[in-house]
Parts: sequence; C-alpha cells; structure tokens
Amino acid sequence: MNTHFSFKKMTLTLLLLTFGLGEVDAILTKTKRHIKGEMPKLKNKNNQDGVDLSTTATDNFKIGDELILSYRYSDPDGDEDDSTTTVRWSAIFDSKNGSNEIEIDQSRITNKSANSTGNGESKLKITSQIEKASNFKVSITATSKSGDPHLGKSFVINDIFKNPYGDSISNKIEKNLSLRGSIAGIYDSEDKSFSKNLINEEEQIKVGRTYVFRLWSGADKNVDLTSKVKYEWRLLGQSASDNITTPPEGFKTKIFNRDFIVPNNEEAKKITNSKDGAQGFNLAVDWK
Repeated sequence: MNTHFSFKKMTLTLLLLTFGLGEVDAILTKTKRHIKGEMPKLKNKNNQDGVDLSTTATDNFKIGDELILSYRYSDPDGDEDDSTTTVRWSAIFDSKNGSNEIEIDQSRITNKSANSTGNGESKLKITSQIEKASNFKVSITATSKSGDPHLGKSFVINDIFKNPYGDSISNKIEKNLSLRGSIAGIYDSEDKSFSKNLINEEEQIKVGRTYVFRLWSGADKNVDLTSKVKYEWRLLGQSASDNITTPPEGFKTKIFNRDFIVPNNEEAKKITNSKDGAQGFNLAVDWK
C-alpha cells in the first residue's frame, strides 16, 4: 500500500471538511402566518354565547339594591379573563323632552373576573342618583389578558328587561320601575292622537266635555301604561266666585279608572259644595 498517497488523501479530506463545510451557514425558515389561539367567549347559564342579568330587588328598586351581570368565561388556550374591564352601565331617564342616557361612574360598579372556581360578575348598586331611572343599559366584550386574539364578541343590552343574550330582570320589577319614569297626560276625548297634553297646554277645560287620562312609558308615548295603575279624577284649587278652596289632595269625584265628563253645576255642587259647581277648579288625576 502506498502510504504517501493515503496520507495525501486523508489530508485533502480534512481540508474539505474544515474549509468547505465551514462556509455553509445555518438556514432558518418560518411560516408565513404566526401562531394564533381561539378568541375568548362569554357564556350564559344555558351555555350559549351571552350573559345573564339578575337583581337583589324583590319588587321595586330601592337604594342599596343591585343589578348583576354574570357570565361563564371560556378560553381553550388558557388566557385569563379580563372582560369586566370593558363593562359599561348607563341609566336611562325619561322626561317630557325625551330619554336621556347617563353613563354611570365606574366607582359605583363592582367587578369580578371569572376564574376556574367561579363566574365573572359586574354589580351596579342603586343609589339615590339613579333610583328614579326608567331603565338601564349595560355592555360587555369578551376579553382576555393575553393571547391573540384577545377580543371576542360584544354584548350590548339596551333594556335590562329584554336581554336577548340570556336571563332578563323579572317583569315584576319592570312594572314598578317603568312607572317611575312614566309621563302622565290629560287629553280631550276628541284628541285621538293625544297631541295636546292639557297638563302642559293652556287650552281651557270646559263643562260638559269628556276628558281622558293616559300614562305613558316615556315622552315618545310608545307604551300605554294606563291599565297598570288605578286612578281617580279630582278637582283641585278654588271655585270661580265663592272662594271654595279644595284640600291639598283635591275634591274626590269618585270617578275611577275611566273617562271623565265635567259635570254641570247641579251635579258638581255635590262634590265641591260651591254654587259654581266645577267652574274655577283645575282638573286633576290621582293615580298609583
């Protein structure tokens, strides 16, 4: 065997390994898109996408009662819940000029994120500032503290008594709360469109004419709440000429829950003890 040739061959091989392979850089390849998880989800008690509403009130809202939004949080990637940071509560106030929405300060709201041992919650405590609201609005977005995506579906509930995403506040509470923001009206029976509320209008009330009482859910008059209350027509103020004055609650006509025909002198005197009958007095309604 030619040892000289073998030595040269070995030397050449070492040179190739040393210099040839040393010139080859490591190559790093990557996917076009990054790793992505699942979006967080909020579930109602029926395990559907949504949230539930409840309250500690038993019949009518009072100071100290709470409105509660609750949900079960779901994120298969393991990202923690941060949804309550997106909660916004608003109070709706009705007036003769329409509805007014006021966002409630976060200091009045108590939030608790969901975890492995419990559901997420947002609690709004009823205070004197919002006790007379006619309704409430609340919104929340499924949100995680980490991951991609970290935002999920948003839920906007414009009416706490009609939650399309889960349980609503009970109808028993709805009746009482709705009456608080309601608007009363007295109308001439000929005013079929209820366009002139005689509580505010200067139109003269006349003997012999028929008048109608209505109670509306708000200034838009979308919902007639009259059937939900009991009412009595009263005469209030002072007679036209003989200075007969009513007590603060007015003279009771004993006409309940129906239209009122202003009586002539003979009939009205039985109520007012005035020779003017009903003349001079204001027409009023006591309702509850």
